[in-house]
Amino acid sequence: MDKKCSQLEHKENDAISYCQECNLYMCNKCESHHSALFKKHNKYNLDKDIKEIFTGFCQQENHNKELKYYCKGHNKLCCAACITKIKDNENGQHKDCDVFSINEIKEEKKSKLQENIKYLENIYKNVEKYANDSKLLYEKITDKKDQIKTEIQKVFTKLRNELNNREDKLIEETDELFDLLFIKDEIIKNCEKLPNKIKQELEKFKAFSNNWEDNNNLKFLIYDSINLENFIKDIDNIYEIVKKSDKIDLNIKFFYEESFLLEKIKNFGIIDNNILFDNPSNIIHKSGNINFVIKQIKINNNIDLNENCHLKLLYRATKDGDSCKIYHQKTNDIPDTLTIIKTKEDIIFGGYTKIKIPSCYGKNFNDDKAFIFSLEYNKLYFPKKNNCSKHSNDNYGPIFGNNDAFNYPILIYGSNFFSTKNNSTCTKDCCYDNFEYDYELNKGKENFGIKEIEVYQVFFE
Repeated sequence: MDKKCSQLEHKENDAISYCQECNLYMCNKCESHHSALFKKHNKYNLDKDIKEIFTGFCQQENHNKELKYYCKGHNKLCCAACITKIKDNENGQHKDCDVFSINEIKEEKKSKLQENIKYLENIYKNVEKYANDSKLLYEKITDKKDQIKTEIQKVFTKLRNELNNREDKLIEETDELFDLLFIKDEIIKNCEKLPNKIKQELEKFKAFSNNWEDNNNLKFLIYDSINLENFIKDIDNIYEIVKKSDKIDLNIKFFYEESFLLEKIKNFGIIDNNILFDNPSNIIHKSGNINFVIKQIKINNNIDLNENCHLKLLYRATKDGDSCKIYHQKTNDIPDTLTIIKTKEDIIFGGYTKIKIPSCYGKNFNDDKAFIFSLEYNKLYFPKKNNCSKHSNDNYGPIFGNNDAFNYPILIYGSNFFSTKNNSTCTKDCCYDNFEYDYELNKGKENFGIKEIEVYQVFFE
């Protein structure tokens, strides 16, 4: 606290202590005299640990009145200005409260004090154990946090190494392909030297060409003639390479799926304290996002809400293939399935089915435990009474709804899910309740394309 001495002669000096009985702040000079005169007064040293000194007087600005009252609602001492019936910027803050004189609440606070003393005595017996337990818990938490950080760093170091290796490999393959198909750097360098070299060779052999009658130099002439023939062959080879390269189409490209890769990187890894998935989802990046769905599954099946839930991946379109044949092979005749769909517009919805759905070509199934959901609105939709909740057709993907009136809130068309944009949601008058407007699952649009479909089996333990 930054206080000045109450003594007028020392008002520029910093106070080092406060006397509760005298209601005075004292500098070091005043404090030595006070200690000698009033040895039994309650004195506080103004060290850094003291946040507020209780003076017995109200701390409200301009009040400076003795605290003689107690406000029960705020559990606070008050002065006369605090409880005045006239309320303005400074007065009457407690005019409408239950206020008592401090003598009236003496016995109550005395009893409460004794109660709290006993409570502190009980805590004191175990406080060392609590402190040690807290320290051990903190160390355990810190170790776990460091462990996860280390795991993250190891994985991303491995990924960076693999990316670097892949980059080096692709660059090496690029060099090899271009060296195989096109002019090499050394050919260009030789071409740049050719004019001067040809000029030199011409001058040289023109000078020798009239010496063929000199038998003494014949072997040298023949040797030089052979060299010239080889030189011309080299020129012809270079010319052929250049001519051939000029006709080759430079339509070589670097193929990659940037959007898919970046999406994978952006959502790679999960830090979560409620891991439901046995295999990280491509759609749900925090398991807490579908807690409301899991809670409803528990309610529908009379499962304790504190039970742990696990989701076992049965089918993923980007991994297993987008054909309806594979989808049915992996999901038919399995109970407790959770289907999650992500559209090309990144809208997420799906549904839960309790019963096993067999292989068939167009059949309705009534499942009173089934429901569908929207992650856009964190909303659930339930089948209307006496309406079929699930439909199966081996020529289609997941279908929730009733075939009798083409009444499907969710319908995945076709034999290949990614290739069609005709997948659809239904009007609010479908066989499921709780829709507020048409095509609500898809934010007001009937048709959608598929980015991902995942089907999980739900387990509890």
